[in-house]
Amino acid sequence: MRLTVDENTVPGRAARALLDAGSDAYAALPADDLREGVVELVAEQEAGYPQVGRFDVDVALARVLALGVPDVDVRLVERLAAGPSAARLGVTCRALRQLWSPAHPHPAPDPVVVGRLVGSAARVALGSDEVVAYRAVLGLAAAQVGSPGVVAAIEREIARLADAASGGGADTAPGA
Repeated sequence: MRLTVDENTVPGRAARALLDAGSDAYAALPADDLREGVVELVAEQEAGYPQVGRFDVDVALARVLALGVPDVDVRLVERLAAGPSAARLGVTCRALRQLWSPAHPHPAPDPVVVGRLVGSAARVALGSDEVVAYRAVLGLAAAQVGSPGVVAAIEREIARLADAASGGGADTAPGA
């Protein structure tokens, strides 16, 4: 990825530090800066979506996970909710897939965050790339969230996606 973030901003400097393979300077940055750096990197990936084959944010995500930076998922979903689009949903789900992976120690996804994710996705017409990424993230959330009501809502959403994919629905946006 050719990084075009503004290094004169805190998120831009944090994003650059997170991707610098030759340095561990990112470890000295405050959690808020690192969180915003990840958001900046995800926004950068959005510009090339879905053509972006390699998800360069993975390095940054691995680093913030190792440092235990809290609420990166919350901030990513807030950004998605502020302006949902297929590209934004796709890159957000790719990031959440790593953040919520059982391979990485992390707190269970917050039910409110999962609800905002579902609500945001409901406002977007999903293509096949987004459906795959979104379903994967929903599956991870359902396995970890611990709230029966949220798990039931996730299962309904997965069933809706499956129904739409099998031709039971004309579109993957609810109410379509």
